Amino acid sequence: MVDTAERFNCHGSQHVLHAAIGAGTKSIRSGCHGGGCGICKIRVLHGSYASGPMSQAHVSPAVGEGCDVLACRIYPLSNLVVELLGKSKERCTSKSS
Repeated sequence: MVDTAERFNCHGSQHVLHAAIGAGTKSIRSGCHGGGCGICKIRVLHGSYASGPMSQAHVSPAVGEGCDVLACRIYPLSNLVVELLGKSKERCTSKSS
């Protein structure tokens, strides 16, 4: 994650949010875990991923680098570089101030 310089392993069979929680990072906020609430929104800056259904109220249907996605609904196909968005980014910024 570019905002926090955190790194963690994530297998292609687990979504990014689950891997982050398993690694002990609390940078990505967690909500419904089903793609509906939008709390875990991140932006993929680099890398490829597969995705499950996500609420279009929170993200666009576009897929690929530079797209906003929900961490609870993406599965890595390569190494990913992500940026925190929304309340996750606000929380990290206030912690480091």
